[in-house]
Amino acid sequence: MTDADPFERLAAFAAACLLVLWAVGSLVVALFKVGWQLVYGTWPDTTIYGILPDFLNFDLSAMPGDDLPTALWRFVLGCDLLHVLLVVPPVLLAVCLLGLRRGHGGLLPALRRSANHFGPPPARPLPPGRPRRA
Repeated sequence: MTDADPFERLAAFAAACLLVLWAVGSLVVALFKVGWQLVYGTWPDTTIYGILPDFLNFDLSAMPGDDLPTALWRFVLGCDLLHVLLVVPPVLLAVCLLGLRRGHGGLLPALRRSANHFGPPPARPLPPGRPRRA
């Protein structure tokens, strides 16, 4: 990996960080929620709105209510942290892994080979972007 291009190194580092964030972050938040439930008897509110610092929680009522950025910001602030940690890192991880596989004869052949990665290698080197016929 030391002789790989910088894009592949960046994608591999991002994939490793996302995998750790996904596993450790969701585990820590889930343990916090269960511990809070056991100690206090109520399910904690871990929406992003309650976790962000005050300077990021600006008054949404002053913003126009019918435009897309305000609706997206309200949606993001209303999401639960556990749901965000369970959904966002795997999606970004898939993008990083597909980026790492792009240098193996194109994206579609790489996806086909990923489905059967223990199979025999192709008989001849594949030209970039050309799928092999079965």
